[in-house]
Amino acid sequence: MAMQSRTHATGLYASRKLHYMVFMQKDSKLFEDIAKIASGAAGAAMDMKREVESAITDRIERLMARGQFVTREEFEVVKAMAQKAREENAALKAELEKLKR
Repeated sequence: MAMQSRTHATGLYASRKLHYMVFMQKDSKLFEDIAKIASGAAGAAMDMKREVESAITDRIERLMARGQFVTREEFEVVKAMAQKAREENAALKAELEKLKR
């Protein structure tokens, strides 16, 4: 009887170990599937990010091409011309006031 009990205990242990291994394999497969899904989602998010960046860049380039923008240098030249014109205008105004007297 003791021998049968020992064999039964060993068989029970082997059965539990086998059940545990099958359970762990299922868990491992589940974690692998979850990792694949997460990896796919991360890849899709990166692709979406690139698409959005590309669309925004394209839109900005089209807006810039359509607009009539000047360079900083051109702006500074016109700004200096306007300042000079204001100074000349003030000088002419002062001269006109002198002549009126």
